Amino acid sequence: MRARLRSIALLHFGTFHSKVTSGSSAVRGRLMTTLFPVAFT
Repeated sequence: MRARLRSIALLHFGTFHSKVTSGSSAVRGRLMTTLFPVAFT
């Protein structure tokens, strides 16, 4: 029972994480493009 619950939790976390990463990847890319020139000057 616990293993099944864990698999369900992992499934939910996976979908949630994929949504977050797909949304934040664009933000992270924008942050990288703005932060890297500042870091290297």
